[in-house]
Formats: sequence, structure tokens, C-alpha cells
Amino acid sequence: MTTGGAQETVEGPRWIGLTERRQVDISEAKPTYLLSGRNGSNMRLSASAHRLLQLRQSGVSSEEIAAALSRSQGSTISGEELEAKYQKLLERIESIEDNANDNPLGFWFRIRLLPEVAVVRIVSVLTPLFKPQVVAALLLSVAMGFAIWGAEPLTKQFHDSSFWAGYALLMLSIVFHELGHATACAYYGARPSDIGFTFYLIYPALYSDVSSAWRLQRKQRVVVDLGGLYFQWLTAAVYLVAYSLTGWEPLGVGILMIAGSSLFSLNPIFKFDGYWMLADALGVTNLSRQPSRIIKHYWHRLRGRPAEELPWSERVTATLAVYSVLSIAVWGFFIWKIAPRVWSSVRLFPDKVMAFAAGSPEVSLSSLLMSGFMALFMVYIGWRMFRSIVLRPLVSVGRLVSTWVAARRAVGADKKELESTP
Repeated sequence: MTTGGAQETVEGPRWIGLTERRQVDISEAKPTYLLSGRNGSNMRLSASAHRLLQLRQSGVSSEEIAAALSRSQGSTISGEELEAKYQKLLERIESIEDNANDNPLGFWFRIRLLPEVAVVRIVSVLTPLFKPQVVAALLLSVAMGFAIWGAEPLTKQFHDSSFWAGYALLMLSIVFHELGHATACAYYGARPSDIGFTFYLIYPALYSDVSSAWRLQRKQRVVVDLGGLYFQWLTAAVYLVAYSLTGWEPLGVGILMIAGSSLFSLNPIFKFDGYWMLADALGVTNLSRQPSRIIKHYWHRLRGRPAEELPWSERVTATLAVYSVLSIAVWGFFIWKIAPRVWSSVRLFPDKVMAFAAGSPEVSLSSLLMSGFMALFMVYIGWRMFRSIVLRPLVSVGRLVSTWVAARRAVGADKKELESTP
């Protein structure tokens, strides 16, 4: 028996409790389960690891499990061997849980704006909007509205003074966007959680915690992924009606910004809606980690070395191979374009601070804030890399040494006790 173990932390805020014994709907050949740990940590479990945890936590001893396995598999496994596997699995789970509060790489922090109770109350009123006949009627109405009245705001040149009011309208539409994800989740019977603010890379963003979406089927999760855009375009339709009636320019600017925001969020590389939609459609967890896994697999095969079997069908594997090439190209382009600007902002930040303090008209407050943000971004990335590459290995070594010292002391204490026994 191979328990597999807690293979990896599953990205995103989704989770499913072990006690529910629910298999996650993904495209891998072998069944996969997700375990929710302390502080919202998410761990993949193989079927054997899931079963071992269930049996041990329900009170079945390692000897009893080992005896049953030996009879069913026709091979001998001792209770001590199985208990060692169980303890190793618990250590791996504990290690992941210890880092549960870490934001995924690229995310700065999370600030809750709407607590779970408020979100659940709001979406309970909105769930009828996801009935298929209602969705079809509303999307048809939105499409017809933009076909008839939408040409002007999409082509007109607006005054610069309308920008900030239009941006505020965009942010309001993004709140409805997140409510769309939460409402779709609730429509299928899963309970959404809080909505809040975060920073992803250099982009300010809102998030909706739809952890319970892992309870759903893949097609339903895709609807949850697209539910945000559905609500955001309903909001844009309201803006269009108001713009047609009033001619207020910020409404037209807001519609244009929603169009640009929607297109950007559909890209499958950065972790916005398009990324999660592709991951759920393919049934692949941790989509962003698969390019390195696929490259490693084919590199070993080219060199004639044993390669880890990929767990997907040929169709999914081929799609992931194309995605890997696209992902590397996009990230390379992003770094090539952004890295020099970030470094320039960081390098010139002290000079800009001095010039701004001296009242120089050449340095605006917005320019100073942007340089400061870039400097913080560099510090953040450096800290995350230092913690992953240096600090965590040192902590692991420290724990091993501590365990070894404690074991040696325990042996020494037992020895003294035996020597003192008459």
C-alpha cells in the first residue's frame, strides 16, 4: 500500500472537508480528495491517504488496517510500517498547515470588505438570476441593447475629467462581479464566504472566497468562474440605459473600462477568471504549476530517463502542453516589459523622495507613490523568495535537530532509570 500523502497545497481559496468523504471532480485518472486543515489550508490527498486518515481517525488501529490490507493484497505489511506511513502523512499535513496563512506568491494581502454572513444574505436574493431561462433572457437583452445603443460610448472620445468618476463606476461593477461568483456558488447549493480587497502582482483587485465550489461538478464550477462577468455585464447594461437617458460621460467611461477589464480577466495566464475557467474546464488543479511538471516529464523522456506518468488523458495533456508554451511566453514578455520599469522606479525612489520634499514640480505625488509601491513590491518578492529558499529549509533542519535531541534525551533518561532500578 502507498499512502501517497498530502501531495501539494492546492492553490486558491477552495477547500472540502475530509469528513464529507467527497471525491473532487477533476480529470486525473486516479481519484483525488481535498483535506481542509487549520486556517484554511488546502491539501490534495490520494485515495489511499484519504482512506488511511479516515480509518485511523475513526479509531481503527494500524495493526487492524495492516492485517486487512495483507489479506486483500496478498502481501505482508506490518502495523509498524503502516503507522510509520501514517505519522509521515501527519507530519506533511502539519508542515502545510504551519504555512496556511501565507498568501500565494503574487498576492500581497487580503482585506475583508463583506463578511460571510452579509454575502450569504445578499446572494440569497440574487440566486434566481442564475436560472437558465433568466440567464438566457438577460444576456439576450444585454446583447441587443449594446447592438442598438452601445456604439456611442464604445467609440466616443471622452473628456479627461470623466476618468475618475468612470473608474469609481468600474470599481462598483467589480463589487457586483464578485457577488456574481458568490451567487453562482450559492445557486448550486455551496455556501460562499467573504468578499474583500487584495493586490495581485501590480494590480489592485477584489476577491470572492468561493471555497465551497470544490463541492460542485466541473461544469458548475465553470459557471461559478463566469458568474462574475455575467453580473458585471448586467451592471454595464444598467450603465448603458442610464447613459442613454442622461448622456453623463462617466457612465460611458465606466462601460469602456468594464469592456477592457472583462477582456483582461479572461486571459488564462494570470489568476483571474479565465485562469480558473480553464482549470475547471480541464479538471486540472494548480494549473500554473503544470508547465514545469510537463517540461520535466518530456525532458526526461527525451534523455531516455524514467519519467513520472502524467495523470491526464491525451487530450488534456496536449492542451496543457500548448498552455505551457503560451504561459512561458506571456510571463517572459511580462517580466521583460515590467522588470526594467520596476527596477528604475526602485533605483530612483530615494531621489524622488528628496526632490518631492524639496518641492520640485518635476516629481508629482502620483509618481512618488508609484515608485514607492514598486519598491515595496520588490521587497515583498525578495522576502518571499528568501523565506522559501533559505528560511523554511533552516526551520525544517531545526525541527529535525530538535526531534533528534529530544529522542536522545529520552533514551538517556530511560537508560538512567534502568541503571537505578535494583
